[in-house]
Amino acid sequence: GVSVYEMCAAYSSFVNNGIYTKPKTYKKVTDAEGKVLLESTTATNVAFSENAAYNMRLLLKNVVDFGTGGGAAIPGIDTGGKTGTTDSDHDRWFAGFTPYYCGVVWFGYDIPSPIWGVSGNPALKMWKSVMDKVHVGLESKTFPKPSGTYATSLCAQSGKLATSECESYYEYFTKGTAPKIYCEPETD
Repeated sequence: GVSVYEMCAAYSSFVNNGIYTKPKTYKKVTDAEGKVLLESTTATNVAFSENAAYNMRLLLKNVVDFGTGGGAAIPGIDTGGKTGTTDSDHDRWFAGFTPYYCGVVWFGYDIPSPIWGVSGNPALKMWKSVMDKVHVGLESKTFPKPSGTYATSLCAQSGKLATSECESYYEYFTKGTAPKIYCEPETD
């Protein structure tokens, strides 16, 4: 399985515009005189495009605004995240982020066993409890939109440009990356 540490690093890429930063547990270790004994370096790489990161932020914001992550919302601050439950109800997760912080909570047993007698998702409740406190006094903030990004109406069935006959949704693209072909209605 994946660790909380790894999951948080992955979700941080959504907030960091597609840049993955390898997590580290320390910056440096010094001795009593201040001499550096160990120093950690930062390793980053582009995991996906800035536009893909923006679309993921919007999708995961919808999970909080309209879906299973509703209890995670931080008033006045965009919040995105995803709940999770594993097979046989052995684990419950919440991975979430704001423009300020990213955090992940896992709830389960060291030796996998079903979680009985716990209603809702305790991982989400724990995440919310911590995040409410760390966001106190921070200004309202929304997820930044990449420059040159625009909304395009797509057909929910074909993924092509929507026509008036399509059930549609909006996705954000940068110049030259949106589909160029319109959906053609099925004919009998």
